[in-house]
Amino acid sequence: MENTSHPGSSDHNIRIWKARASEKLGIMRAREKTAIEYSEELKKKYGAFPEVKRIARHRHLPKSIYHAKKEHTIIKESIQRKQSNRRRHSKPGSVPFTKASEEPIVGLQDDYTTEPSGH
Repeated sequence: MENTSHPGSSDHNIRIWKARASEKLGIMRAREKTAIEYSEELKKKYGAFPEVKRIARHRHLPKSIYHAKKEHTIIKESIQRKQSNRRRHSKPGSVPFTKASEEPIVGLQDDYTTEPSGH
């Protein structure tokens, strides 16, 4: 059952993201504010330098997400390698090339797939 009557998440909470993720929430002291403004000015001034540009270009990725991504690439590569080996060692035309979009969907992950409990 798909519920499209409300925008937001399935638990009816609205999630808000900050424009700059590292930005502090709440009231800042004047000294803190000037320090942040000064660092922003330095980033603008020296942003064209290759060393500064390299730091600004890279984003931190949480370790769990990084390792999961790495594992999934290994899995995909092994599937592709197995398919190519199968084609190489079987009769020509017996193992067809299939697009990922044409393969059957094995499972579906969605918030709306489970029925809400009566609690």
